[in-house]
Amino acid sequence: MASSEPHGVNAELEPFGARGEAPADAPARIALSHGLKSWPVTDSSGARVATVHGLLLEGWLGPHLSMENAGIRVDRPIGTAEEVELHIVRGVSGCLLVETHGGPFGRRLYPDCGASLPLVYCPETRRFGGSANEILDPAAYEERFLRDRHARLVTAEGRAGWIPGTLTAHRGISRTRRSSPPPPPPLRKRRRPPPRRWRASPAPPPAATASPSG
Repeated sequence: MASSEPHGVNAELEPFGARGEAPADAPARIALSHGLKSWPVTDSSGARVATVHGLLLEGWLGPHLSMENAGIRVDRPIGTAEEVELHIVRGVSGCLLVETHGGPFGRRLYPDCGASLPLVYCPETRRFGGSANEILDPAAYEERFLRDRHARLVTAEGRAGWIPGTLTAHRGISRTRRSSPPPPPPLRKRRRPPPRRWRASPAPPPAATASPSG
């Protein structure tokens, strides 16, 4: 396993964001950089359904969310991952991650819509961080670096190039992305009335002609 201390990290210049490990049989261990916080999320039954990490805009919550006892409360029961995505992930605003802890919700980390807290993940070591250099030691960083991909997608495009989607410049390291929103409810079929038939107006009577004076 890679060193527990990410490459290039020191106390004076700590990377902004979240990093940690996601063991297969235990809750994720998340370390947040200075200034970031965590908020528990409970539903209307009082059950813990998620945790929000990062910078939360408390005044910009969705219609079913409110701040309560230093946490976030959902005004309805939450029982599925789809409901977490619909009411919580889409209801919070800020620079953040939404973590679910297992059960019917799965063990997931959802970034906000703009991926303001970038997150990459290594399935082999089960470590995650803001970039590859936070979860790989120097030797693994160099060994996994995909120079052809970097040259094709970044260097060839000039300074504005970037690597899209879940790809990164390192083998075996994937970038997380926000899940697709739940599909909208099915449209209801509405019966349309038959087209109106226009009746032809009766022809006007012929104009009367004046008879010649005798």
